[in-house]
Amino acid sequence: MRKISLQFIALWLIYLAFRPASGGQNAAVVALRDGGTLALVGMTLFAFMALDLWRPERAPLLYKWTTLGRILFLAGALAALSGGALFLLPAGGSMLSALRITLWLAGMIMLAVGAFRERAAHRYHAPSYRWTVDEEGAQVRIPVKDAPATPSLPLNLPRGYVLGLTLLVMFLGAFVRLWQLTSLPANCFQAECALGLRLLEPGARVIADNPFSLYGWIARRLYEFTGNGLLSLRLAGALVSLATLPLFFAAARRVSGPGGALTATLLLALDPWHVAAARSGESRLVFTLLFTLALWSILQAVNDRRRGWLVLGGLATGALCLAVPAWRLPVWGWATIMALLSLRNGDKEPGRRALNPFLYGTAVIAASLPVLSLPDPAAPPIGELAQNLAALGTAFSQSAGVGILALAGVGVLLRRLRSRRAAILLTSLAFAGGVLALRLASADVGGILSILTPLVFLCAAIALDQVMRTVGNAWQSVIRPQTLLAAALILALAPAGWRLFKAEDLLYGQSAQQEQPTYIAMADYLAQTMTAADATDSAPIFFVPPELLDMPAAQLMLDPAAIGVRIRPLDDVMALLSGENSLHDQQLLIAPDDEPTRESMAWILPEITARALPEDEPQFLLFDLPAADIAARQGVAGAYTRNGALLTDQRDGPLAFDWTAPPNLRGPFEATWHGSLLIPAAGAYSFGVDGAASPDTILTLLLDDRLILDTSLELYAQRAELPQGAHRLTMTYQTAAANPPPLTVTWTPPGGTPEPIPRTALLSPALPDVGLLATYFTDANFNGTPLTTRKEMIVGAPTRDPVVVAVAWQGKLAATRAGEYLLAAVADGDYQLIVDGRSLFDNRIAQPGEELSAYTAARIYLESGWHEIAVRYMPSSPDVALTLLWQPPGSEPRLLSSRYLLPYTAPLETIDQPLPEPPPLVGAELGDDRFALTRLFTGEEVQAGRPADDLPNLPLIRLWQTGACGSGENAFARPHGVVISPAHQRIYVADTDNRRVVAYTLSGSMDAVYADEQLEEISDLALGPAGALLVLDAGSQQVYRLDPATGAFTQMALSTGFYRPRGFDADETGALLVADTGGGRVVRLDETGALSNAFGDPASVLGIGQPTDTLATASALWAVTSEDGRLWNLTANGSIGAVQRALSMDGPHFAALADGGFLLSDPAAGRIVRFTTQGRPIAQIDPQGAFLTPTGIAVLEQGGDLLLAVADTQACTLSLWRGPGLQ
Repeated sequence: MRKISLQFIALWLIYLAFRPASGGQNAAVVALRDGGTLALVGMTLFAFMALDLWRPERAPLLYKWTTLGRILFLAGALAALSGGALFLLPAGGSMLSALRITLWLAGMIMLAVGAFRERAAHRYHAPSYRWTVDEEGAQVRIPVKDAPATPSLPLNLPRGYVLGLTLLVMFLGAFVRLWQLTSLPANCFQAECALGLRLLEPGARVIADNPFSLYGWIARRLYEFTGNGLLSLRLAGALVSLATLPLFFAAARRVSGPGGALTATLLLALDPWHVAAARSGESRLVFTLLFTLALWSILQAVNDRRRGWLVLGGLATGALCLAVPAWRLPVWGWATIMALLSLRNGDKEPGRRALNPFLYGTAVIAASLPVLSLPDPAAPPIGELAQNLAALGTAFSQSAGVGILALAGVGVLLRRLRSRRAAILLTSLAFAGGVLALRLASADVGGILSILTPLVFLCAAIALDQVMRTVGNAWQSVIRPQTLLAAALILALAPAGWRLFKAEDLLYGQSAQQEQPTYIAMADYLAQTMTAADATDSAPIFFVPPELLDMPAAQLMLDPAAIGVRIRPLDDVMALLSGENSLHDQQLLIAPDDEPTRESMAWILPEITARALPEDEPQFLLFDLPAADIAARQGVAGAYTRNGALLTDQRDGPLAFDWTAPPNLRGPFEATWHGSLLIPAAGAYSFGVDGAASPDTILTLLLDDRLILDTSLELYAQRAELPQGAHRLTMTYQTAAANPPPLTVTWTPPGGTPEPIPRTALLSPALPDVGLLATYFTDANFNGTPLTTRKEMIVGAPTRDPVVVAVAWQGKLAATRAGEYLLAAVADGDYQLIVDGRSLFDNRIAQPGEELSAYTAARIYLESGWHEIAVRYMPSSPDVALTLLWQPPGSEPRLLSSRYLLPYTAPLETIDQPLPEPPPLVGAELGDDRFALTRLFTGEEVQAGRPADDLPNLPLIRLWQTGACGSGENAFARPHGVVISPAHQRIYVADTDNRRVVAYTLSGSMDAVYADEQLEEISDLALGPAGALLVLDAGSQQVYRLDPATGAFTQMALSTGFYRPRGFDADETGALLVADTGGGRVVRLDETGALSNAFGDPASVLGIGQPTDTLATASALWAVTSEDGRLWNLTANGSIGAVQRALSMDGPHFAALADGGFLLSDPAAGRIVRFTTQGRPIAQIDPQGAFLTPTGIAVLEQGGDLLLAVADTQACTLSLWRGPGLQ
């Protein structure tokens, strides 16, 4: 009982090592340290309590290699090596291919057969006595006492009992691998998709780019039988996994008793990873199979010393290289060690021992020689070992019990290291560690487990055998061996089965974990629908996202013959309405978040609504497009009138009119048609008219308001270059003849013949003019003859054509309200956005040290109206899309809808093309439909934009200017804040670096200078109630009240502090609004100095922008930030890019106007901007270089004129300007 107790204590310690550390920054380090210590103690304790390794009964025979066997072996070696060498030659014809594969396979068969051609030469029995020396020194013979046998189960297990349980375990393993295999989700994942596609290739002989893949050969044979590529892959995985189980049991019997071997086989049969890999087509299960076969053969050779087992082990080892070529070097290293260990095979004859490495090595080389014809994949760096170990821990967390037993078994092996079987297993573990470190991709759980699974479960079998033998010895008088084995199997079955049940996602949910469940749901719907429908001409045509047909999973799920015929990629929504497609019922499948296509469908077929499918868990949207509904839209709507009275209206098409046919119209009458003309392909189209040549008949035809035909101008025919897409058609016809002749309007497509414009090319009502004009180039510099041009409703869709290397979109952008627009693009490739002829951003231009970004954005101020827009895009691959985004003023960021784009390049005014409805405002406080501020939602959006710079100039005249850089009289050192006191008729300026306030009369004479020891860096001035002069000092970070009469500075008592404040203002109540620049906020202090409100913080958008001045008006509190040049309405939480970016120490400042508006200095641009009460820029003061860095400004409206005082920080001047009063 003591030994049993200590064994279980050892297992408990190892279990504690598996428990993860919780909490703390160094949890992983603590877990590794403490877990490793506990595991080492547990392994040591279990090893010292262990019995000897199980020793299988050795056959009492010695085998002699027959002459025929030697001949077969040598002939086989020659054939296999010759055939393998032929693989190294360049690919030749079919004869060479057949010769080398035949030689190689035949040689390996002869190797194995020849090695097993042995006969029993001697039968021996164990000695019954031994010789020794007695006390007199004479040689005497004494009986041999039986050495203590290896402890075993107290009673032998009946062979039939063990056989029955083994078959039951195999049946259970087959059941969990094959049960409902055909009902698994039809989606594939990871390498399974690629392998499945290779199976579908006509005449394909290999898959996985490995011509020696056993897994591929099995899958190909199964595919020939089933015709289902995905099912064939999974069946192949299940069969390979199932074949591993009996081989593992045989290997486990070489190192453990039947109880331990059978229990470990049961655990392997129910292992979640092994079952999931079998049911999901994991090709590396072949490595597990061959590795198990190699281990069993080598261990069997140790047991009965037959050459055949050693050669079979060598062939299996060589086949490992062919199974996974990337692991060839570690496999060859392991084979070398196995060859050296074969010298310790227990043979007494030196010649026989020396022959063992030759036999084993010959088999390894012969089997693996063809792998040299394959390229050696680059190995990942050794530094990924830590990630692989982490992945290993994650993988075995599903089978922690097996891991505990395996560590205990390793302890036993280390104690019995002198045993050949222990040396083989420990060497194999070292080999697995080498592969893990050097030859696996990061966190490759499948690769890790395919190597370690047989070794881990063999070590677990050893530990189980030790426990069962110890229990059997202790309780042999109470427990029968059969009962003990049955109890062990039940104890193993319960947790293993429950773990497998809980790991249902491994069995059924592999495909559900994919990143594109929407496309998988689409493919599943298509597969089911097409299976149920008859493949007839009336069957619907399915249009799907092109990305769906690029997915290997979808290609496996769908009928390959239907792809491109009944299942077509939707590259252009106009394809639904034109040509042969319009004659069939159609179904369109799109993703729920595909807003551009949904919007386009609302324009094309507004009466058709989408269904969300599947109904239980919607993943995609389905549009049913009956051919009858499409036909109802075809043709052009015509209205026939006489003297303004409606005669009839009808849908016409083709454009061939016989007036004698119903409704039998007789002249005089007029007709007007409106609709769209669908141009199927870009090119030169010739238009003409017949039947309108008489003077009393007039016909006009306009496309997109462009005159094409006008018989009154004798324009009977014209050739026009038209892009692909829908063009707005307007046609009028007037006739005074009582019996007008038939009328035909014809077109001649590129390369075609004249014909009446067909009904299928006409749509009514007319499609909206939305989107941009796209030009596709085969030259990356956008030069040369374009490949094609087309009007695209959806801008930025993938080109899908490898010939196209560049796309240029151009047209008009609708600025529905004045304000600042955020324009952004997301794409994998080079792109540039141009607005009104100015490059807004170009992701090819990066700052030093910056990488090119897939997302690029910029802000620009736009007045309401149509603006030119151009996008140039060079995709990194044909299947990469470009997405345009925007944030209109006052609205949320969103996709740039095509409704705000127009495919026109000519100048356009709103009177010719009205603007669409503006997007809804986030809040009414931001503005209205004419102008709005922008609400920033994330700090990421803060970036220097393009403020309004084409504003009209205010006509101001400079009255005087004074100052120079210095410290003397009429000199300044970086002046900033300015105020004009109406009461004193004075201008006060903050002479910052001279630490003084200087007063000037309105005529320009210096009137007074105010200085004080308290002053450090005067940054701004303001007027309080009753004209009190207030001074803000950024150095002392205080606010002072200056008495102009006495020159005294009095510090104001404030309830909060500041950090380098640069600007402030005072309202009529005496409350202060301070720009706490360094503090990244704006604070409001009431008349007592108490903090009443605060806006922003250092991490906010406002704080990052660095506020430099404030202004309190009757309607709002305003602030300006220098780092991003933004004007902020603090009350509405809205802003706009108002000025250019500037240094915070020389930032912009406000000056209030009587109408509630204000002026704002723009130091970096050398100008001053006027804003309305809403914050809309309407004019500027830019007197041709008169300002260098205007910062402080002040205004006085006097006698109908406007007086403006400006402090120029860089020029060290103060100037006064006069202009007309406010309008």
